Amino acid sequence: MTAYLCLGTTAVLLWFPEPLSLPGGMSLVTPLMTFGLFFAVRGVRSRTYRLLDVTAMRFATIALMCGAFVLLWSNLSIVSAPEPLRSGRVIVTHFSGAALLLLLYATFTVERARTLIGLTLVLAAFVSLLSLMAYFNNTLFAILFADRDRSNGFFKHSNQYGIVLSTVAPVGLALALSARKRLVWLALMGSTAFGFIAAGSKTNLLIFSASSSFLLLCAPLLERNTTMRVISFLRNLGLGVGVATLGVVGLTTFNPRAVRILGQFFSDDDDVKSLLSRKELWDFSLDQFFNHPFFGQGTGQMIPIDYGDGFISHSHNVIVDYMRMLGVPGLAVCLVLLLAAIFALCATIHLAYVARGARYDHRLMTMGLALGGLAYIGANMSSDSFGPSTSPFFWLVTYLALFMRTVLIREHAAQAARKTDLHFGSIQFGLPARKGLP
Repeated sequence: MTAYLCLGTTAVLLWFPEPLSLPGGMSLVTPLMTFGLFFAVRGVRSRTYRLLDVTAMRFATIALMCGAFVLLWSNLSIVSAPEPLRSGRVIVTHFSGAALLLLLYATFTVERARTLIGLTLVLAAFVSLLSLMAYFNNTLFAILFADRDRSNGFFKHSNQYGIVLSTVAPVGLALALSARKRLVWLALMGSTAFGFIAAGSKTNLLIFSASSSFLLLCAPLLERNTTMRVISFLRNLGLGVGVATLGVVGLTTFNPRAVRILGQFFSDDDDVKSLLSRKELWDFSLDQFFNHPFFGQGTGQMIPIDYGDGFISHSHNVIVDYMRMLGVPGLAVCLVLLLAAIFALCATIHLAYVARGARYDHRLMTMGLALGGLAYIGANMSSDSFGPSTSPFFWLVTYLALFMRTVLIREHAAQAARKTDLHFGSIQFGLPARKGLP
């Protein structure tokens, strides 16, 4: 119970990384997770069944091995670095992954997972509503927007806030489509969606549009009969059109600059430049990689390019960033981790589709969790570079998705066994087989 309490408190505090920040990339969440590990060990030992299937176990093993290697290579790469304490940024990222794996393994049940997701979405909705209120309150505006036109939430930058929203939003939408009390989940999702408008992160707006469209189109395919599939498709079509309309109206009203940015996504105009603005960062990072191919520039070291807010802490691309910081070994470990994550998450989406004997809401929740992990990876191709304030959300949705694999497999197998028992029972007693059974 103590481990679960630590996990729930962690889920709350993750939404306030900037106020709770500590030197070296850490925050107060890091010692809290460390404290929770002492109680998680007992929960892991008391498990009566294996929670990870083969696919999930392979990814967890790869993630832990990559984290251990990064810890070793980070300490070697900063021997001659000007700011060795900044290596904590990368170390904390991988430590949080290992800590959340143990905490979730020790406490996981489907209901607890749903509660944890609900708590995360309540915080997402809370911060988004504060951003809405900030438009009408100068004090809140100064705190959340830092006198700009984009909300940071309680993160350092609006892009980080947008990444977190695009990571948790798919599972929120999945629950709004399938769980009990759908109106409550829909209200939470509506409030959370305003955060995208306030953050004005064009990349994450597009990623959320893609992930939500995919989920709305795939959800009807998980229904068990044609009638429900048609009804679900029409409902989701109406919901998608409604959300898109409200989104455009909201953007036009509260963040018109974001509309202009989306309309000129690849423009090199100084005010709205997007991917092209990353070129200078990527060029510098690649130069560091070629100049220091073995150890790189050093873990967590700053990029001496100033756009008005001081030097940049990352390359705005997770692969390029690991190349810059850790050289060829960093590039290799980053590619291995990302490819393993993409494979595991895509396999989980496929499992959610084919496990027709499992509960509909569990299948859709699993799909939403997996989409959140993929959304995070996609966002990190042009933004946060797997930073310590956003990566815990990736680990959270990814490991929950992988734990749900076992739930789906067990439910599907149990349903298949029931069908087999009914079939052979009908033959034994001379009863007609029930319709729909083999």
